[in-house]
Amino acid sequence: MKHDRWVSNFACRILSNRNDKAANSGLGWRLPIPAWTVPSAILSILGLLEVNHAVLGQSNSNGFEIVEPGPILEQPAGIDGEVVPEEPAGDGQADANAFILEPDERSGPIAHNDPRIKAIDPDLAKPIMVDLYSLTRNSYSVYRGEDDSTTFLPGDGDQFGWLSFLSSNYLPSQQKYGPTLNFNLHLLSGPNSVDLPPRLYDFELGFQSRRSLSELFSYDCSATLGVYSDFEDSARDGVRFPSHAVGICHAGPRIDWVLGVDYLSRDDIKLLPVFGMCWHDPEQPALRYEMVFPRPRVDFVLSDQSRLYSAGTLGGGTWDIEFPDQTNDVMTYRDYRWVIGVEQANRRGGLSAWELGWVFGRTLEFRSQTNENDFDDAFIIRFVTRH
Repeated sequence: MKHDRWVSNFACRILSNRNDKAANSGLGWRLPIPAWTVPSAILSILGLLEVNHAVLGQSNSNGFEIVEPGPILEQPAGIDGEVVPEEPAGDGQADANAFILEPDERSGPIAHNDPRIKAIDPDLAKPIMVDLYSLTRNSYSVYRGEDDSTTFLPGDGDQFGWLSFLSSNYLPSQQKYGPTLNFNLHLLSGPNSVDLPPRLYDFELGFQSRRSLSELFSYDCSATLGVYSDFEDSARDGVRFPSHAVGICHAGPRIDWVLGVDYLSRDDIKLLPVFGMCWHDPEQPALRYEMVFPRPRVDFVLSDQSRLYSAGTLGGGTWDIEFPDQTNDVMTYRDYRWVIGVEQANRRGGLSAWELGWVFGRTLEFRSQTNENDFDDAFIIRFVTRH
């Protein structure tokens, strides 16, 4: 640049004249540093003054503007050096797969194996928790949803004990449609009056769809092919087709009307009607009434992450079994259950609950026999996780 060359020549002349005068005067004064370094120093000072003059917002008494230096912002670089657009500021939640760099090492292309990269601890990421107040205000749109449970009914001797590890053959409540696959295990204890197999199994394959036809109408439909047996011999008589088709009319912000059918494909109960209403008042978000037969439920929210509920349901099922004398039969067990549960939002975005209730109307029957076996009422303990 011409300006820089002019300053350099001018500085050299000044220094040359100054040294010559000092030598002629006999003072012996000379610069203690090489003369060629001084022009570079002057240029550096002038360059800094020009930069400060260009960026400052306030002037001092000498006419130079002064600001405090700020951080240098650089756009992040991708793995191969390409520029990655900046993400908008979020709500403080961290992505478990995100990476951070040391504060003084953020510029330049970053390789995928760069040692400067540090993974954010997934435990530090804020979990997504369900807001139960918001969930209680939602419209009724799910007749059956996915849940995993462990159910225990005590019993031995002449009574009938039952321990089940269940996973319902339905989609998570947020999923609209898709296939389902399921396996259940039941461990039996007693009764002495009937020699039952110690274990029963369920294998289920199905498809479920939930759709909103409009703001006024939606539906929840499911079809399942299941095999229910002890698998000691042929399980042909254990093939069943439980399904349901339920329509919902969203009549207003507070009420939904429910109507449909639930095909159980059991020996004792083939088909049940589904009907009732759901009341969810936005002005009373702590209460929700799902008065829908055959699965009524009432919720009372304690906080945004916990609630109490009371619910009723039909228990049991139909299985193909083999007796110890190698004769085959089909058994059907039925009971009615009323439970009180405490439900909490978990860190995986679902709900977990402990239930304690009463089981009554307990009956065991066989296809080859006309008589029924009745059992005493019992309490039930159940742990369930809903998705």
